[in-house]
Amino acid sequence: MNNANNFLSILKAFDLLELLSKYENGLSLTDLSNNLKWNKATTHRIANTLLARGYITQNEETLKYKMSFKILSLGSRLLNETKFNEIAAPFLKNLLCAISETIHLVFLDGLGVAYIDKLEPKDMPYRMNTYIGKRNPLYSTAVGKIMLAYNYMDNLDEIWAGFDLKSYTPNTITSIDKMRDELKTILKNGYAYDNEEQELDIICIAAPVFNNLGTVNYAVSVSVPKNRFSEEKEKNILKHLLETTEEISKNLGYSPK
Repeated sequence: MNNANNFLSILKAFDLLELLSKYENGLSLTDLSNNLKWNKATTHRIANTLLARGYITQNEETLKYKMSFKILSLGSRLLNETKFNEIAAPFLKNLLCAISETIHLVFLDGLGVAYIDKLEPKDMPYRMNTYIGKRNPLYSTAVGKIMLAYNYMDNLDEIWAGFDLKSYTPNTITSIDKMRDELKTILKNGYAYDNEEQELDIICIAAPVFNNLGTVNYAVSVSVPKNRFSEEKEKNILKHLLETTEEISKNLGYSPK
């Protein structure tokens, strides 16, 4: 393959990735071919190359292609250098010192949340299945439910229809009515829980971060193994977590009405 063909293949790979980024539920080979106006042989070759390198995934049952988390993980170093991360970093470190549990910082990314920072105590005996660059759906995590509550209550039906609902554990909420009730509670309390809904034996508590316009695009969570979760620990986490998100919000220019 000559240089010109190499260049065209790279452009086509980016075109395919940009198309898939718009479809939460993925696209079939035919859909990709029709949208990109390529023949199926070319589409299959480009898709298989990206699949082999881990930039996209393919569902074994539906054969649909979807974006993977690899691209976001490649950009995690850049994300850590953004102004927001610099603002949040000292408060997250203080939170870690106060509670000695795993902390996540996420931002709203379409129908999911993307992890842009993770802090853990050095002596942590377990490691959660999370990493900077990972993406999880909104409905299965405490941080995701924060985003749903503060951004999508008015059009929850429309947003819900876009989810590729999956039960990650027996506790994952896949009922829109149950989720709507929970989101109302979140708005009332100002924080959310993940009761082993994304990962068994892990309980998470999350709170929103407001910007100067009062919008919630970021959230902070604290994750605790179920066997260490107690009423006393819950109260301590809530106290320090809410103080942390309040301070970060203030530094972003937020002023409660």
